[in-house]
Parts: sequence; structure tokens; C-alpha cells
Amino acid sequence: MLAAMELRHEFSWSASRRATFERCRRQYYFVYYLSWLGWKRGGDADRRRAYELKQLTRFPMQAGECVHRALAHWLEMREHGISGGASEVEKHALGLFRDAYRESRSGPATGVRYAEHYYSEPQVDEESGRAAEYGARYVERIRRAVRNFFELDELRPAREAAPETYLALEEMRTFDLAGVPIHATPDFAHAQSERGPRRVRIYDWKTGAEREEDRLQLGLYALFAREVHGLDPHQIRVVAAYLDAGTAIDETPGAAALAEVEGAVAASAAEMRALHFDAGVERGDAEAFPQVPSGDASCRSCNFRELCHR
Repeated sequence: MLAAMELRHEFSWSASRRATFERCRRQYYFVYYLSWLGWKRGGDADRRRAYELKQLTRFPMQAGECVHRALAHWLEMREHGISGGASEVEKHALGLFRDAYRESRSGPATGVRYAEHYYSEPQVDEESGRAAEYGARYVERIRRAVRNFFELDELRPAREAAPETYLALEEMRTFDLAGVPIHATPDFAHAQSERGPRRVRIYDWKTGAEREEDRLQLGLYALFAREVHGLDPHQIRVVAAYLDAGTAIDETPGAAALAEVEGAVAASAAEMRALHFDAGVERGDAEAFPQVPSGDASCRSCNFRELCHR
């Protein structure tokens, strides 16, 4: 029974994994390989350190997480007949954000731990007042995001969706694509209630700036709807809502667009698989995963600077 429950280090693909692979191969090695088994006490010290550093977050990421959790809670409450408004969602998100700050300041033995605190970055220095200024930036981002969620016309169908039409809510689903397990976590999906053929809307809340790779993620959600719910491309709408900017991309990917996404996923998975090994059996060779050039801007906010000695 215990053997059946044992975790196995197996290859899978997700948009976030691809983004890490493209950003820095060494970071990819730390996240998906060296950190494996790092949760075990008394094990390899480098694995343990990689696992601990993997758990670090940053203010912009946590602000987005708090917005996601507050919106998911609002949608869940509607399933129970409880319908609050923007002020309640904002209060919930800001409460989560402030709790996270207190947890991080109290040390690594608690829940959330910010990389800014771990590395004593100057923007979180409290004596100079920079920490208050830095935190206020993300408090305002959270407020804008919640306000725009309740005001964007493109999100009206999500706000008004009947709970019985909900199909997905912050739940990771895995489907197979040409033999590769694909992970997708739509923020929200619901069936449209108007008459006619069944149609589905899938949403991705964004609290950062628009990026080119967002298009691939939207296509991935459309593939998710096709594979998991058996829908044709013309039955699927995907919406990327940029809640900080108050803008949205709302489109129906056609069959040609989905074929292009499938090709991109297959090419990315093949490149990753060429470097894949079973981290449950060996540590692998870090040199097979090159670092970005010294001085690269991405290093300044990387959780793994300590392991890279940068």
C-alpha cells in the first residue's frame, strides 16, 4: 500500500515549466530536479536547500496569488448563495496579503516566505521606509485588480455565470497530448447558458503585464477544453483578463490555432525530454543546464542566487 503511494519523478509539461526552461536552464534544473526529495529530513543538503528556495515567493507573485484566492472564494460563495461585492473581495485579498507579510517577517518556520526578506533586499528595509513604499505598490495593484474584475465588460459572463454552469475553478487538470502529460489550471471555466450548441468560456486572471507567451497558455486552455470536455474549437472562448491594466483578450481559437499550439507544445516537450532524467534516482549534472550570462537582469530576482553563488 505504501509503495503504491510513493511519489515518482516523471516528466510532464506545463506552460509555467516551459517558461522556466526558456528563462534559465539552471533555474529549471533547481526547480524540477535538484529540489526533488528535498522535503525529506536528513537527506542531501543541496536538495534540501533547493527545495526551500523553491518555496520562496516575491511580492508581485504573492499579490497575484491573493487576488486569485479572493476571486476563487467569491465564486465559491456564489455556489452557496452568498454574493458579496468588490469591497468584500478587496478586503479578503488585502487581508491575505498582509498575513503573508507578517508570516514572512517572522521567519522561515512559518508559511509564506518572501525572497525579498530572505536575501535582505533594500526595498524591504523597514527603517528607511522603503518597505512601506514597496508594499503599498502591491496593495494598490490588488485594489485595481479587484476593481477591474468587477468593471470589465469582458468579464460580465464570468460574474453572472450560474453556479450550476461552473466547470473549473483553480483546479489543476492533467490530460495527455501525444504521450505527454499536460498540466493546465484554468482560473475559471463555465458553460454558457444561452440556447444553442454547448459553448464554454475559460478565463485566466493576470495581475502582471501582457506577455507573448500568454497566447500559448490561452491555446493550452482551449486544448484542455477540447480534450477534457470533448468540445470542438468553435465551441470554446478563452479570455485573458489583465486586471492591473483593465484590459482583456477575448477570442475563439480556431482549429488551425490549436494545431499550432499542439506543435509548439510538442517541440517544447521534446527539447525538455532531451535533458530529462529520473531525479528520484540521481542528482544529474547541473552543467547540462547552463546558467544565463553573469549580470543578466533575471538573476536579481531569482530565488536560487544562493545556489548559483551570484
